[in-house]
Amino acid sequence: MGQPEPASGGHAHGHGEKHGLVAIFLWVAAWYGVSSANSYSINRAFDDGMGVAQLLLLQYITGVVMGLLSRKVAPRTLASFNSEEFICGAMHASGSLATLASLKLLRPPFVQMSKALEPVFGVFFAFLLGFPLEPRRQFLISLLISCGLGLTVIAEAMASCWSVKPFLLALLSCVCFQLRNVFSKRYLETTKVPAATFYFVMCRDALYSSAAFFLVYQVFSPQPLASWTGQWALVEAVTYTLYNLISYFVLEMVSSPVTHAILGTLKRAVIIASLAVLYHIPMTTMFLAGSLLTLSGCYLHSIVAKRLPKPSFGSINATTRKSLFTLAAIVLLIILCTSVAIGNNRAKPQCSTAKEAPASSGSHVDTHSAGSIDNKDPGNTNSNSNNKAQSGQANDEGKSKADEDVLDDLPPGPSEPFTCATQTMPVFFWNGRVGMWKRGNFGDDFNIAIMTFMLNVTHTSVKRVDQKYILPVSPAAPATNSNHPKLLAVGSVLAFARTGDVLWGVGVHEKSLSKVDWEGVKRTTITALRGPLGCAALKKEGVLKCGEGVGDPALFAPVVWPWLRPSANPKHARCYIPHHFDEVFVPMATSLGYNVILSSQSPIKVAEAMMQCAHVVSSSLHGLIFADAFGIPATWLRNVSSPVAEEGVLKYRDHFASTGRVVTPTESLADPPTPIPRLAPEKLKRLLFGLIDSFPYDRVCQENIGAVARLSLKRKVKQRLNV
Repeated sequence: MGQPEPASGGHAHGHGEKHGLVAIFLWVAAWYGVSSANSYSINRAFDDGMGVAQLLLLQYITGVVMGLLSRKVAPRTLASFNSEEFICGAMHASGSLATLASLKLLRPPFVQMSKALEPVFGVFFAFLLGFPLEPRRQFLISLLISCGLGLTVIAEAMASCWSVKPFLLALLSCVCFQLRNVFSKRYLETTKVPAATFYFVMCRDALYSSAAFFLVYQVFSPQPLASWTGQWALVEAVTYTLYNLISYFVLEMVSSPVTHAILGTLKRAVIIASLAVLYHIPMTTMFLAGSLLTLSGCYLHSIVAKRLPKPSFGSINATTRKSLFTLAAIVLLIILCTSVAIGNNRAKPQCSTAKEAPASSGSHVDTHSAGSIDNKDPGNTNSNSNNKAQSGQANDEGKSKADEDVLDDLPPGPSEPFTCATQTMPVFFWNGRVGMWKRGNFGDDFNIAIMTFMLNVTHTSVKRVDQKYILPVSPAAPATNSNHPKLLAVGSVLAFARTGDVLWGVGVHEKSLSKVDWEGVKRTTITALRGPLGCAALKKEGVLKCGEGVGDPALFAPVVWPWLRPSANPKHARCYIPHHFDEVFVPMATSLGYNVILSSQSPIKVAEAMMQCAHVVSSSLHGLIFADAFGIPATWLRNVSSPVAEEGVLKYRDHFASTGRVVTPTESLADPPTPIPRLAPEKLKRLLFGLIDSFPYDRVCQENIGAVARLSLKRKVKQRLNV
């Protein structure tokens, strides 16, 4: 977030001698630590399902509460109103909103670098207001900062991690924080209010603005609200307030302009480095060079600015203030419109893990390059993966003891390292957070988790971009549209398959069969389907082959998150996971004593909640699949009066058939739940092995990693399932 400048607008002369070096060091260490923790917790709060406006509102609620508890402000002070205080709070909230929204689609280190442009805007405002400047020197420094930022923009664009809207928001946040500084310094000069007191008063006015932003978001970009007391949300809100307060204190402790410049520059460098380490984000040479130039420029700017005569903010006349008010209103409106346009999508910053993006990489791949569709035989209709599955078929007839021994005959030793550094095909999934529904679905969102697992890239290597339904996982994955050759995996998304696509673990449901482009499906490569009933539906339409693997990739959940285990003493006797059409039954479920787990939450949140359930009743298919994978007793609920009934039962029976079970649904929440027969661990292992063998590494990755990847992942399955 925007770093507040000292209340006086500069350093407090003479204060440096009053504080020992040890005390200063400890406060600076706390400053760096809290600021890094705040940056990290923002992204973890997003993981927990917090929306931008919800997190913003929580920040300032926490700030006001901490102000009251610390007795820095009196309740009657918070109840007062002043126009200049309000504009400070509005700019503070707008800058924070812009920063949070930019973190939706940009990597955290790059957002920090973008905010390093604040000194450039500071020079611009100083020029407009007639404050003291060293024009030539400060122009050159601003040029240095801008060039450095330009290099980081190029580096991010080469790694497919850059997007215009969030970058615009990051820049506008700099404008907001500079406007806040102008108004706050003028106010502090004329009122002599202590800095800490003023910060809490500013939190009050920021709370008014953030409440308005929250209402706008709920109208134009709605999202089911996450828990206001979520662990990471509270950590973010508290560290945000502490970070701002410590900033005021530390920057007033030092008297030397050089020390002041070093501390500010190092703080930004520490945050960037810590985020890169925590999120396993590789830094390219170009990004590091740009960062070095930008941080050097920030350091030089701070040196020059602190040696200039102190400007008089109280001398700003009424006409200039009105112009600044108008500019503030325009910036606020642009930020609000742009951030709402981005919406509450959890586009977690996720890009390539390649150490250096190749010269030919970017958001588009030449269709004649290695690993592209055109390198395959165009006449090979429904070709199978080059690496055939050894197991995992829906029909286990004919399997000998020797066949099963093959599954266990893995060489000893740790998993071999591998990674798909250059992905040649994007992944498609139904993204409910874009378009009509404005909501997510954890089953479809599991595509993010399973792709990071199968390709062995960090979570930060996957990025959901603006384009609907497309999930590039590396710089070479083309981020075009749903008609580009792509990989389809988790979800009943057969209706979106087109010529040249690759299908792995895809499912179908009756409602979408009439929408399927069957001629296009005949020209896809199918390596695995969810189950044998889906395969039968395809063969009925003339699709000859269904691939070697069988099973829904969501069955990998306990392997992807090995730390999750069902509780030995679950908190809830019964949990209800409704299909999103079935949320009308939530009040009924609550009255019957069910703990409700909404399918609009992130996959990890749903899985974590399920660990505290003794029994799961679900009309969501992936609620049942997660329960099967984790070994939690479950019941399939199918209310014939629900809109879900229109989708039919094919996708449910298809999953159960892949596991060799026939299941009858329960028709009402009020009925005694009929447990589904448990999925045996050995059967789960065979399904997962089959999916691993059928994963199309040769089509998705430029590198030849198939053999090593399959061996490594099978070892992980055996180790994590303990079978």
